[in-house]
Amino acid sequence: MRELKTYLVEGVVVRRRDFKEKDRILTLFTLERGRVDVLAKGARRPGSKLSYCSDLATVGSFKINSTRSLDIVLESKTLYQPEGAFGNIKKSSKIFSALQIVDNLYREGDSYSMTYNSLKKLIYLASERDSKFGFVSFLRNVIIDHGIAPSLNECVLCQKEISKSSLVRFSLKGGIVHQECARDDAIEISPDEQRLLQSIFSNDFSDKTLVESNFNKQTYLKTFALLNDYFSWQFERQFLTIE
Repeated sequence: MRELKTYLVEGVVVRRRDFKEKDRILTLFTLERGRVDVLAKGARRPGSKLSYCSDLATVGSFKINSTRSLDIVLESKTLYQPEGAFGNIKKSSKIFSALQIVDNLYREGDSYSMTYNSLKKLIYLASERDSKFGFVSFLRNVIIDHGIAPSLNECVLCQKEISKSSLVRFSLKGGIVHQECARDDAIEISPDEQRLLQSIFSNDFSDKTLVESNFNKQTYLKTFALLNDYFSWQFERQFLTIE
């Protein structure tokens, strides 16, 4: 009898689809192997041990048999499930937006530790506390993991340093630009919005950075909208299904 080639991974269920009469194909986003498609045999059967672990946004430990076609889940253990977000549109929309981002943006073999860890944290926060900053942190880490953080200390166009007295705008194509260098598509940005962006992309960033930042609500809203627009523009070709 041929010995099974198995491996163990921790992963988040970012997508699932029905297969045949009782099975499911799960897309897992894992720390070690990136995005992986696996077959959960009998997951749709009442009482199946794989049913609970096949729910979207479930964080689980999976023992998987490697095959020439689709790898097969042999065993699974639920580590966390965001039950606090079920039935709550505000909470669940953040989680499902993040799952869709990962499903569309990542491919098998892409291992991104910052994105994986921030996805897990977002699932927990959105379920337990509905942190308003969790999704911002997730987007920030996806951007950094891909090496496309915006330039915030020097002009994207002239490459000269941005001084505190500089009048600036923001280009979705790369970051801060001097007002005199700016083109028509550059967006107006206030000094507070500029400072908040610099805080978000600083090396010592944490959720605490945002909680303790002393900015008004309008600055947060405009900056987060700008961050979302930057993210969407940067990934437009790979990311056509996300607004």
